[in-house]
Amino acid sequence: MLSYLHKYHAGNFSDLHKQLVLTEILTNLQEKAKPFSLLDTHGGEGLYPHSAESSKNYRELQSGLGPFFNQVDALIADHSVPNLIRVYAQILKKYNPDKLLKQIPGSPLLFSSFLNKDVKLTVCEKHPSVFNALETHFSPKSPNLTLLKNDGYQATKALLPPKEKRGIIFIDPSFEEKTEYEQIADCLTQSVKRFSTGIYVIWYPILNNRPRDGIEWLSKKISRLPINSLWQHEWYLEPGLDPETSGFYALQGSGLLCIQLPWQTQDHLNLSFDWLNTHLFPGRKCKASWLKQPS
Repeated sequence: MLSYLHKYHAGNFSDLHKQLVLTEILTNLQEKAKPFSLLDTHGGEGLYPHSAESSKNYRELQSGLGPFFNQVDALIADHSVPNLIRVYAQILKKYNPDKLLKQIPGSPLLFSSFLNKDVKLTVCEKHPSVFNALETHFSPKSPNLTLLKNDGYQATKALLPPKEKRGIIFIDPSFEEKTEYEQIADCLTQSVKRFSTGIYVIWYPILNNRPRDGIEWLSKKISRLPINSLWQHEWYLEPGLDPETSGFYALQGSGLLCIQLPWQTQDHLNLSFDWLNTHLFPGRKCKASWLKQPS
């Protein structure tokens, strides 16, 4: 199945969740003047044009980037705001220099903000029309960028390990297929063997009134791999939110599993999401825990 198109959901709260976590990890890696690689297994279009008049995802945008971007200039200027919030605000501003949100960067464009001669990025996308859009958003291409019209799970087997000893593998599927959790588990089992020092970030949906069997199974499977640590972070929509009027008929929360999260990164993330839940999204809650303590 290839029916899911992320452009109708771009900029929602789960996008904000993913990109803040990735930005914190990227910022951490950039602190050391050493090469690293980036692999995005499900890249999507990379950049999503937005028009307030014609947007089909207005409700979803208001759960994430809408309120955030409304404050973007103030966030950049206020040094009392957590550093991660300010860094991410600056990235958004780069794609939207005017006061209107016209472009929503996906994870490939977020990653590309950190590209330099020592950082390499590979983006996979198997949906033909989505891949075509992805190519147009990277024209001209950077010499350190590779775009592959390929299945991201299969590509990791050929791409890992990278020449660099550090890197991020971001796995962000649409969960259209019933076997998605099994595919992720198989991909990680093979990937960790090839690239044991890599940082792996896996997104998953938290659905209304649905069992968590899949994510619990996957978490246990990952924790048994030869990894140093496993951190879980979940961000929930406001309690009592009406699924119909909000537009979120199934999605209740956004979850991330992070393998080998860099030291102190979780503290910065907890601080930043506490700030968001207090100042921009009152009433929201997070749940964070080590499923495997750092060794």
